[in-house]
Amino acid sequence: SYVHDFARDNPHVCLSLLRFSNVIGPDITTPLTKALNLPLVPKVAGYDPRFQMVHEDDVVNALLFAIDNDVAGIYNVAGDGQIPWSETTAIVGKRGIPMPPFGIEVATDPLRRLGLVDLPPELIELLKYGRGIDNRAYKQAGFEYQYTSAGAVEAFVQAVRLHRLSLIHISEPTRPLYISY
Repeated sequence: SYVHDFARDNPHVCLSLLRFSNVIGPDITTPLTKALNLPLVPKVAGYDPRFQMVHEDDVVNALLFAIDNDVAGIYNVAGDGQIPWSETTAIVGKRGIPMPPFGIEVATDPLRRLGLVDLPPELIELLKYGRGIDNRAYKQAGFEYQYTSAGAVEAFVQAVRLHRLSLIHISEPTRPLYISY
């Protein structure tokens, strides 16, 4: 690969390649966070894939760690543990809506055209098979995660709820205060 060849041809360069699992957080929009923000969370009937998540704060910290410590090599970045999609939707407090394991694109195309739901093919595959990676090498290099996979989902939910509450508070009309004497 290009990266491998570059590292071999330039031994004086500290080359870090970080591969992130499913990133989740209040300030990032991904197909997964979009799905988790829907009123009914999509799931593929007959599947309950396991996911490994990484919080957006851990992503930033992982990048800074690689830069600050001249960590050369290829590393997977993901919170500890895997979490089933059914448990993820339960933490988010949403119900899942099962979709058939075949023909999902055809079934969801009218919803996508109306701008109601966008389920890209890679998300559908992810909802069938999930994704998990081995994060031990980066921890052995000295990186410390702030969040586990489940903790990243819980922090995402808390931040989204807080954001919604702040929007409700801001949008409430203020009433003048009348004081009678």
